[in-house]
Amino acid sequence: MGLRCECDVSVYACPAFGILGEVNRVSFIVNVTGLCKNCTATCALSPADFGTCLLTSSDVTTPAETIPVGPGETYVTAEVTLRNCPITVTVTVTCIDDFGRITCTDSAECTIRICAG
Repeated sequence: MGLRCECDVSVYACPAFGILGEVNRVSFIVNVTGLCKNCTATCALSPADFGTCLLTSSDVTTPAETIPVGPGETYVTAEVTLRNCPITVTVTVTCIDDFGRITCTDSAECTIRICAG
């Protein structure tokens, strides 16, 4: 482990198929190492009006738009309620220092291509 703050987001499980009006889960792995503080994960959808996205993890069981992550490896689940498809789910992790400067940021995305319901 180095002294720098390093973060990485990767897709763990990306369903190609989603159910409209239901909560569809997309899983990501967030890895935060080094001298990181104030790390959060956020979820974004594209197109944004095709659904809603909230995040949970092993530490955060109440779904929220932004959740704290790190240090180490955290499994993050995006709970996506779909209105339309295809839709791209992006989870971004950002760490900031005490002065508000970004010390690390990374993201990964999953596209749910087919919807039914």
